[in-house]
Formats: sequence, C-alpha cells, structure tokens
Amino acid sequence: MYSAAWGLLMFPYSYALEKLSNAVRILAVGPGDVRSRLLDATLEFHTLQAKDFPPNLQADYQWVISQLTKREPDYGSEGKLQATLRHMINRTGSRIAAKICDLQYHLERAYEEWHLALQRSNR
Repeated sequence: MYSAAWGLLMFPYSYALEKLSNAVRILAVGPGDVRSRLLDATLEFHTLQAKDFPPNLQADYQWVISQLTKREPDYGSEGKLQATLRHMINRTGSRIAAKICDLQYHLERAYEEWHLALQRSNR
C-alpha cells in the first residue's frame, strides 16, 4: 500500500506519456494512410514541448517536430504541418511514426523505473 505522499508525487513526464500513448494508438489503428494518421496523431501531442521530456529524449522529440514542419505553407489556410504532410512520401512518414512510437516506449520504461523506485522507497 502506498503512503499518503503517493498522491502528492507524480511522474514528471506523465503528460507527455499520456499524449504520446494516445498518438501511438492513432498511428496504429487510425483510418487512412500514414500521412493522415500522422496528422491526427500530431494534433493529439502538438501541445508538448521538448521540456516535457526527459533530457535524453528531447532531441528525438525536436527531430519529430522538425520533420513534421519542414515545409512552408503554399496556401493561406494551410499550416506547416499540412504542407509537410502533403509532400511527404510513405517511407518518411513511417520513419516519423516509428520515432513517435520509440518516444512513447522510452517514456513508458521511464515510468516503470520511477514507479519501482517509488515502491521501494515506501517499504
């Protein structure tokens, strides 16, 4: 059983883990090709910033964002994300999707380590 302190403690990257877990589900079972799934997944985690990740994952997250926003919009109502996805080939989209999955995996492992350490400290 956890002490009362458990309620005050929270995994520092829980928001990023939640957002990326939802994004991975979208990438796995969402409708459409990789570009349309990347659009939906990105809309799920677009509020994240590099500081929401452990230092060892920040560069990977920044890589994902830079890959998804490479192109300038061609149309007034289009953003960088839409412009980039419109020109993206499947191989590139798959590499970005894989990196998103890797980020979620590493956050999940970090959570498990944090949780075990917390259990040990409460014994």
